[in-house]
Amino acid sequence: MLVALLLAACSSGGEKSHTTVTAADAYNAAIRWYLGTVPAPTGTADTKPAVVYIAPESGKAINVGTQAAVAAEMADMKDVVVVRFADVRDDALDVDVDGKPVKDDGVLLLVGEIDEGQPPLDMNVGVYRNADDQALYSMTITRSGESFVATSVTEVAQG
Repeated sequence: MLVALLLAACSSGGEKSHTTVTAADAYNAAIRWYLGTVPAPTGTADTKPAVVYIAPESGKAINVGTQAAVAAEMADMKDVVVVRFADVRDDALDVDVDGKPVKDDGVLLLVGEIDEGQPPLDMNVGVYRNADDQALYSMTITRSGESFVATSVTEVAQG
């Protein structure tokens, strides 16, 4: 089942009061890292937000509370990104289209297991656009001020 989270309906919770990296913190850091790798759109007022699907590599559904926390954190970026969750990878893909591209001209972040805990936290994130454009990255989630960020990002495999 695909759960679409419209970021416009959510508001940011402000500063973080916790020091443990949660799954939501890790997803947010991965989304912000990905957005930082995408070239800025060129001078058009009709630019649509990027569509980013998140799916667990394990196929185990992402907790609804975690999804809501991601949406709340991303609310300040509603003009830049729309985040959607998929229980499994294929839920985010146009599987009947040659090359199996991500739906809505989006990107799929296929996230490995997250062991919540004190930073730094290591995780793997696959970036999938279509069958011919995918890569696997290893990243470390650390605290930077009041936020958690992806650092030490290394491409470890490419499909």
